Amino acid sequence: MTEGTVTFKEVATVLSGPTTVDGSGQATYVTTGLSAASHTITAQYDTVSTNFRRSSGSVVQTVNA
Repeated sequence: MTEGTVTFKEVATVLSGPTTVDGSGQATYVTTGLSAASHTITAQYDTVSTNFRRSSGSVVQTVNA
């Protein structure tokens, strides 16, 4: 069973979350609110597990005008 949440951020700004991870281990963030530019979106995973507390990764999303 996967337990935890994901918070999606751009730098220090929270875009979405915390979002509960679903049964297949996924959390989704969908938006139409990003401006035309490159955006570094970070997904930060948090769990209540004492063995594994936090992890994060980033992706660069480019929005064209």
